[in-house]
Amino acid sequence: MPYVRYPIAALAAAITLTLLAPLADARTATKVQTGARKIGTLAPSINANALVAQLAGTGVTLSNARFTGSAKAVGSFGGAASSIGIDSGVVLSTGDILDLQGPNDNDSTSTTLDTPGDNDLALLVAPYATYDAAILEFDLVTASPTISIRYVFASEEYNEYVDSPFNDVMAIYVNGVNCANTGGQPVAVNTINAGRNSALYFDNTNGARNTQMDGMTVPLDCTAAVNVNQVNKIRIAIADVSDPILDSAVFLAAGGVRSPGVGSVTLSNSVKAIEYYHAGFDHYFMTAIPAEIAILDTGVPEKPSMSTSRV
Repeated sequence: MPYVRYPIAALAAAITLTLLAPLADARTATKVQTGARKIGTLAPSINANALVAQLAGTGVTLSNARFTGSAKAVGSFGGAASSIGIDSGVVLSTGDILDLQGPNDNDSTSTTLDTPGDNDLALLVAPYATYDAAILEFDLVTASPTISIRYVFASEEYNEYVDSPFNDVMAIYVNGVNCANTGGQPVAVNTINAGRNSALYFDNTNGARNTQMDGMTVPLDCTAAVNVNQVNKIRIAIADVSDPILDSAVFLAAGGVRSPGVGSVTLSNSVKAIEYYHAGFDHYFMTAIPAEIAILDTGVPEKPSMSTSRV
């Protein structure tokens, strides 16, 4: 029988539902035409070498870039510091990147691309299948034994489908090893959310940030060992899981592929992050966005019942 998609509350009551391979049309989604509402700029592009050139930071040389997926699913973004937590860079999506434009006025925005999933990502979410994968690969050379890559994972699967089979996933493979992990698990809807690793998560259900995505991580860094002065293979991938609707995206920071061992950290490339406690939800969360920190420090006018405290 097909897998019928329900919100979590309904899913708990549907005890007779059998978890079999879902049909692609088992649930519905809405594509919102967002017009001029943008995360600063969003520009589709399949020029992989030009995109990867944006990612090169201190101490690394990047080359031989390749992209696999739909032409709608990749491009560059800018002016997104207040929306995403990263100002500019490269974005990969399981749908149309233009659907990432804000505001968040729909909780099921989606574009089905009819492109294949990814075998490596499927291993991370087995036994569920993957769909609409977007994959950016390139070579990296550095004189340092470690590299770091900055990114944000966002999804329209939040929050209705947390802890369900619709566990959209991403990975950053460095010489075949995924460094985009939290607690030994891959970065995905089911591993970072309001109830799990919540300090790494921002809930955008109320549209506080100008993007259509219902939730996202804070800016994260994956750090990996590499071979010094040799070609290292980088593979960044994201995919829908269990069906091809409700999009997810990974935002990669401009200059965010760097070698921490080359040069020193200065105030110009360090980020201040503040952790807050939300009394209403009884959980902690973090933000590194200056405007958001200022609002939280003085209260949130539209949510007068919310109390915060620095820790």
